Amino acid sequence: MIATTEGRVIFRNKMLSMGIGHLNILKRLMNVEAENFLKRQLSIKQGVYINCYVLTGRNLASRDIGSESDPYIKIKLGSKKKDTRKEYHDNEPNPDFY
Repeated sequence: MIATTEGRVIFRNKMLSMGIGHLNILKRLMNVEAENFLKRQLSIKQGVYINCYVLTGRNLASRDIGSESDPYIKIKLGSKKKDTRKEYHDNEPNPDFY
C-alpha cells in the first residue's frame, strides 16, 4: 500500500484521522519497504561479464633456482579458472602482459 505515492497519501490521511500523524511511522515503513526491495533485487541471479586487464608485472620474485622468474597469469573467480602458463615470459621479472 505504501509502495506508491498515492498509497502513502492514503496511509498518512488515515494516520491523521486517528490522531497519530505526528509519529514517524510512515518514514520507518518506507525504510523497511526500501530494505525489502533492495534484498529482493540483490537476490536475483543475473549474468554478467567481467573483463580483467593485466598490463604489467614489476619486480616479480624469482621462483627458479639460478635464473629469473618465468611469470604467467592465473585468475580464479568462483569455479571459473584461467591461466596463461603456456604463454609464460621467459626469465623476465618485469613482464608486459597486455
